[in-house]
Amino acid sequence: MVKINGNRISMTRGDTMQAQVEIFDASGDPYEVQEGDRIRFAMKSMNKDSCGQILLYKEIPNSTLVVTLQPEDTENLPLGEYGYDIELTKANGVVDTFIAEAKIELRWEAD
Repeated sequence: MVKINGNRISMTRGDTMQAQVEIFDASGDPYEVQEGDRIRFAMKSMNKDSCGQILLYKEIPNSTLVVTLQPEDTENLPLGEYGYDIELTKANGVVDTFIAEAKIELRWEAD
């Protein structure tokens, strides 16, 4: 089961997660993805010994703007809380991390 509350995700470890990504420009208007833009999701450790280590990296298709985690992406990760961010790299090289320091929790199926 996947629960999304704002930028906080709670999901059962080993489940499939699909989430629609929305991008807005500085004016608050929806950003229209351009040819050559790249969007990526990165899930990171949050413990003090490896803070920020990327554990999972996914390219998000420009055509759908849907981030998908497959069961094998999380099934071997320890239960607990992780960080994630989503970054847009525009075709002109400008990088915009439009979701930063967000949280994702992996739970047991019974939680």
